[in-house]
Amino acid sequence: MTIEIESSQRFDRLYVTQDVWADGQLNVTLDAAYRPRAGDTFDVLDFDALHGEFAIGLPPLAAPLAWDSSRLHTDGMLAIVPESSALHLAAFFACTGLLGRPIPRSRRR
Repeated sequence: MTIEIESSQRFDRLYVTQDVWADGQLNVTLDAAYRPRAGDTFDVLDFDALHGEFAIGLPPLAAPLAWDSSRLHTDGMLAIVPESSALHLAAFFACTGLLGRPIPRSRRR
């Protein structure tokens, strides 16, 4: 099954009024004109209950963005989030007080 995302407001959605028995591959494609942003969410699956899991094929996103598919099998949601490595780096600098501070240079005598 393929889900196409054209924008944060226009995307394919599968509505099932009963339980879903997941088996196989769920592929996601992005429209060439769509520019993903952190915080974009997509409710691509609506179901009463999901049994099993889909293998998920997600297209690559430009750094520093990443897919969050952690809610796909519980409530049918996909999201675009900041890549965790970028978040960890920002958190490190914020916690150590280095964010926005110049790095001192050693003086030669």
